[in-house]
Amino acid sequence: MKATQIFEEICTMLETPEKIGHFHTLWQTMIQKKYLSYSVVREKIIEEITDVNPYWYCLEEVVCRHYGITQEMLMLKSNKKEISEARQCVYWILKYTQPKITLSKISRYYKKHHASVLYGVRKMDALFVVYRDMREMLKDICSELHEQNFLVASEFYTNFSKQIDNGTFTSITKTNSARRKSRKSRKTTKGQKAKK
Repeated sequence: MKATQIFEEICTMLETPEKIGHFHTLWQTMIQKKYLSYSVVREKIIEEITDVNPYWYCLEEVVCRHYGITQEMLMLKSNKKEISEARQCVYWILKYTQPKITLSKISRYYKKHHASVLYGVRKMDALFVVYRDMREMLKDICSELHEQNFLVASEFYTNFSKQIDNGTFTSITKTNSARRKSRKSRKTTKGQKAKK
Protein backbone atom coordinates (compact mmCIF):
# COMPACT_ATOMS: atom_id res chain seq x y z
CA MET A 1 0.00 0.00 0.00
CA LYS A 2 1.39 3.43 -0.92
CA ALA A 3 1.68 6.31 1.50
CA THR A 4 -0.98 8.37 -0.28
CA GLN A 5 -3.44 5.46 -0.16
CA ILE A 6 -2.86 5.04 3.58
CA PHE A 7 -3.29 8.80 4.09
CA GLU A 8 -6.59 8.85 2.16
CA GLU A 9 -7.86 5.72 3.93
CA ILE A 10 -7.32 7.24 7.35
CA CYS A 11 -8.82 10.60 6.29
CA THR A 12 -12.05 8.82 5.33
CA MET A 13 -12.21 7.32 8.85
CA LEU A 14 -12.19 10.80 10.42
CA GLU A 15 -15.39 12.76 10.48
CA THR A 16 -14.41 16.23 11.77
CA PRO A 17 -11.98 18.84 10.42
CA GLU A 18 -10.23 19.01 13.83
CA LYS A 19 -9.44 15.29 13.67
CA ILE A 20 -8.22 15.59 10.08
CA GLY A 21 -6.00 18.53 11.04
CA HIS A 22 -4.62 16.58 14.01
CA PHE A 23 -4.04 13.57 11.78
CA HIS A 24 -2.26 15.65 9.14
CA THR A 25 0.17 16.98 11.76
CA LEU A 26 0.80 13.46 13.04
CA TRP A 27 1.34 12.20 9.50
CA GLN A 28 3.96 14.85 8.78
CA THR A 29 5.86 14.13 12.00
CA MET A 30 5.78 10.37 11.35
CA ILE A 31 7.11 10.82 7.82
CA GLN A 32 9.82 13.22 8.99
CA LYS A 33 10.99 10.73 11.62
CA LYS A 34 11.33 8.18 8.80
CA TYR A 35 9.85 5.11 10.40
CA LEU A 36 10.85 1.84 8.80
CA SER A 37 7.68 1.37 6.81
CA TYR A 38 4.41 3.13 6.05
CA SER A 39 2.48 0.32 7.72
CA VAL A 40 4.22 1.20 11.01
CA VAL A 41 3.33 4.85 10.42
CA ARG A 42 -0.29 3.90 9.79
CA GLU A 43 -0.49 1.82 12.98
CA LYS A 44 1.10 4.58 15.07
CA ILE A 45 -1.29 7.21 13.73
CA ILE A 46 -4.39 5.08 14.23
CA GLU A 47 -3.20 4.35 17.77
CA GLU A 48 -2.64 8.08 18.36
CA ILE A 49 -6.06 9.05 17.02
CA THR A 50 -7.92 6.46 19.05
CA ASP A 51 -6.14 7.73 22.18
CA VAL A 52 -8.04 10.99 21.83
CA ASN A 53 -11.32 9.45 22.86
CA PRO A 54 -14.93 10.69 22.60
CA TYR A 55 -14.89 11.70 26.28
CA TRP A 56 -12.06 14.12 25.55
CA TYR A 57 -13.98 15.79 22.70
CA CYS A 58 -17.15 15.99 24.74
CA LEU A 59 -15.23 17.45 27.69
CA GLU A 60 -13.70 20.11 25.43
CA GLU A 61 -17.12 20.99 24.06
CA VAL A 62 -18.71 21.36 27.52
CA VAL A 63 -15.80 23.35 28.99
CA CYS A 64 -15.73 25.66 25.96
CA ARG A 65 -19.44 26.30 26.31
CA HIS A 66 -18.91 27.30 29.97
CA TYR A 67 -16.06 29.66 29.10
CA GLY A 68 -17.81 31.06 26.00
CA ILE A 69 -15.16 30.05 23.48
CA THR A 70 -14.97 27.59 20.58
CA GLN A 71 -13.09 24.28 20.58
CA GLU A 72 -10.72 25.58 17.92
CA MET A 73 -9.63 28.34 20.30
CA LEU A 74 -8.24 25.72 22.71
CA MET A 75 -5.65 24.82 20.09
CA LEU A 76 -4.45 28.42 19.69
CA LYS A 77 -1.23 29.65 21.26
CA SER A 78 -3.18 32.51 22.83
CA ASN A 79 -2.63 33.33 26.50
CA LYS A 80 -5.92 35.17 26.95
CA LYS A 81 -7.34 34.36 30.36
CA GLU A 82 -10.55 32.64 29.21
CA ILE A 83 -8.72 30.50 26.64
CA SER A 84 -5.83 29.43 28.85
CA GLU A 85 -8.11 28.82 31.84
CA ALA A 86 -10.46 26.69 29.73
CA ARG A 87 -7.49 24.72 28.42
CA GLN A 88 -6.18 24.24 31.97
CA CYS A 89 -9.62 23.12 33.10
CA VAL A 90 -9.61 20.45 30.39
CA TYR A 91 -6.11 19.35 31.47
CA TRP A 92 -7.20 19.11 35.08
CA ILE A 93 -10.42 17.17 34.50
CA LEU A 94 -8.67 14.81 32.06
CA LYS A 95 -5.84 14.14 34.49
CA TYR A 96 -8.19 13.23 37.34
CA THR A 97 -10.89 11.36 35.40
CA GLN A 98 -8.68 9.55 32.86
CA PRO A 99 -5.50 8.48 34.70
CA LYS A 100 -4.27 6.51 31.67
CA ILE A 101 -3.92 9.74 29.69
CA THR A 102 -0.48 11.06 30.53
CA LEU A 103 0.65 14.66 30.70
CA SER A 104 2.82 14.07 27.63
CA LYS A 105 -0.19 12.87 25.58
CA ILE A 106 -2.15 15.93 26.62
CA SER A 107 0.77 18.21 25.81
CA ARG A 108 1.30 16.61 22.39
CA TYR A 109 -2.37 17.04 21.54
CA TYR A 110 -2.44 20.73 22.48
CA LYS A 111 1.10 21.34 21.15
CA LYS A 112 2.29 22.56 24.54
CA HIS A 113 5.25 21.61 26.70
CA HIS A 114 4.39 19.01 29.35
CA ALA A 115 5.51 21.48 32.05
CA SER A 116 2.78 23.87 30.84
CA VAL A 117 0.21 21.11 31.28
CA LEU A 118 1.57 20.32 34.74
CA TYR A 119 1.41 24.02 35.66
CA GLY A 120 -2.22 24.11 34.46
CA VAL A 121 -3.15 21.08 36.55
CA ARG A 122 -1.52 22.59 39.66
CA LYS A 123 -3.18 25.96 39.06
CA MET A 124 -6.60 24.35 38.72
CA ASP A 125 -5.93 22.32 41.90
CA ALA A 126 -5.58 25.59 43.77
CA LEU A 127 -8.56 27.29 42.08
CA PHE A 128 -10.99 24.41 42.55
CA VAL A 129 -10.01 23.92 46.18
CA VAL A 130 -10.17 27.60 47.15
CA TYR A 131 -13.00 29.12 45.08
CA ARG A 132 -16.56 27.92 45.51
CA ASP A 133 -17.74 29.40 42.17
CA MET A 134 -15.09 27.32 40.38
CA ARG A 135 -16.40 24.22 42.15
CA GLU A 136 -19.93 25.12 41.04
CA MET A 137 -18.70 25.39 37.45
CA LEU A 138 -16.97 22.01 37.83
CA LYS A 139 -20.23 20.56 39.17
CA ASP A 140 -22.10 21.89 36.11
CA ILE A 141 -19.47 20.49 33.72
CA CYS A 142 -19.56 17.07 35.38
CA SER A 143 -23.36 16.96 35.40
CA GLU A 144 -23.46 17.81 31.67
CA LEU A 145 -20.95 15.03 30.99
CA HIS A 146 -23.08 12.68 33.09
CA GLU A 147 -26.12 13.58 30.98
CA GLN A 148 -24.13 12.51 27.92
CA ASN A 149 -23.45 9.10 29.57
CA PHE A 150 -19.91 9.78 30.77
CA LEU A 151 -20.46 8.51 34.30
CA VAL A 152 -16.80 8.84 35.28
CA ALA A 153 -17.22 12.62 35.56
CA SER A 154 -20.05 12.52 38.10
CA GLU A 155 -18.28 9.82 40.15
CA PHE A 156 -15.16 11.98 40.13
CA TYR A 157 -17.05 15.09 41.24
CA THR A 158 -18.75 13.21 44.08
CA ASN A 159 -15.41 11.94 45.39
CA PHE A 160 -13.74 15.31 44.86
CA SER A 161 -16.40 17.24 46.78
CA LYS A 162 -16.26 14.73 49.67
CA GLN A 163 -12.48 15.10 49.86
CA ILE A 164 -12.73 18.91 49.81
CA ASP A 165 -15.35 18.86 52.59
CA ASN A 166 -13.23 16.48 54.70
CA GLY A 167 -10.00 18.34 53.97
CA THR A 168 -8.39 15.18 52.60
CA PHE A 169 -7.93 16.23 48.97
CA THR A 170 -4.38 15.65 47.73
CA SER A 171 -3.21 16.70 44.32
CA ILE A 172 -2.06 14.06 41.85
CA THR A 173 1.01 16.18 41.19
CA LYS A 174 1.89 16.29 44.89
CA THR A 175 1.65 12.52 45.20
CA ASN A 176 3.92 12.10 42.17
CA SER A 177 6.53 14.44 43.67
CA ALA A 178 6.30 12.53 46.94
CA ARG A 179 7.01 9.30 45.04
CA ARG A 180 10.07 10.89 43.43
CA LYS A 181 11.35 12.03 46.83
CA SER A 182 10.93 8.55 48.28
CA ARG A 183 12.83 7.07 45.31
CA LYS A 184 15.63 9.58 45.84
CA SER A 185 15.83 8.74 49.53
CA ARG A 186 15.99 5.01 48.73
CA LYS A 187 18.80 5.66 46.27
CA THR A 188 20.77 7.67 48.81
CA THR A 189 20.36 5.01 51.51
CA LYS A 190 21.54 2.35 49.07
CA GLY A 191 24.52 4.56 48.18
CA GLN A 192 25.34 5.12 51.83
CA LYS A 193 25.20 1.36 52.53
CA ALA A 194 27.55 0.72 49.62
CA LYS A 195 30.08 3.23 50.95
CA LYS A 196 30.17 1.56 54.38
